[in-house]
Amino acid sequence: MIDVVIPPAYLDQSVLADIRGLNTPDEDVLGEVISLYVDDVPKQLSALAAAIGAGQTEVVRQIAHRLKGSSLGVGASRMASLCSAIECAAHDHAIDHAAVHAEGLAAEFVVTSRALEQEKRAS
Repeated sequence: MIDVVIPPAYLDQSVLADIRGLNTPDEDVLGEVISLYVDDVPKQLSALAAAIGAGQTEVVRQIAHRLKGSSLGVGASRMASLCSAIECAAHDHAIDHAAVHAEGLAAEFVVTSRALEQEKRAS
C-alpha cells in the first residue's frame, strides 16, 4: 500500500489546534479524539447503510446528524458537508439521494481517516 500524504489544509486546522491545545504532557487529547472518531465512524457508516437499505429515513437522518457533529468536532468539514446532504435528503424522504451521498461519504472517510492519522502522528 502506498502511503499518501494528505495536505494539512484538507482538515480544519483551527479545530485541530483547539483540541491540540488541550493536550498535556501526560495526555494526548488530540490523539484520543482522533482514535475515537476513526474507530466509531465505520460503525456509523454500517448503520447508515443498513438504515438506507431498510428505507428508514428518520434513522438515516439521525445517524447523518450525529456524524455531521462528530465530523465538525474533528475538523472534517468535507465529511460534515456530505452528512448534511444525507440529512437533508432523508428529511425530504429522498432515500435514493441519501444513498448516493452515503457512497461518497464512505469514500471521503478513507481520505479523512488518513489525514487524521497523519495529524495524530504529528501531535
